[in-house]
Amino acid sequence: MKRTAEITLSIIGGALSLLALISGIRILSIDTNALRVQLMASATNSNQNITSSDIDNVIQLVHILGTTLIVISAISIVLAIAALVLLFLRKKPVLSGVLLIVAGVVSLPALFPGILYLIAGIINLVRKPRKQLE
Repeated sequence: MKRTAEITLSIIGGALSLLALISGIRILSIDTNALRVQLMASATNSNQNITSSDIDNVIQLVHILGTTLIVISAISIVLAIAALVLLFLRKKPVLSGVLLIVAGVVSLPALFPGILYLIAGIINLVRKPRKQLE
């Protein structure tokens, strides 16, 4: 049975997860001192009372966001690759569907890859092979 839709959705989801992974790496590579200076300058220009601890909290939040993107994307990419291998080998479509659903749930914070993985996993579980007429 052809599984073109599931494979296509999984590959697109994997590409989007890869973009999220690259974004997480780029977020972690931000120079914190330059960001601190930029945030302090924008706070003084807009006449807001922002303390140094507020800026430290924002920088810490940015690092948590980057780390979360990297971890979520890496896990979902590994699960999607395993599901794609099972799809290409045309073996165990149920396991492949479950792996795609797990990848979708894991990558839901990245939204679009999660939705694509969930759709591909559900299609994979619902679609039944055609019975051969003899």
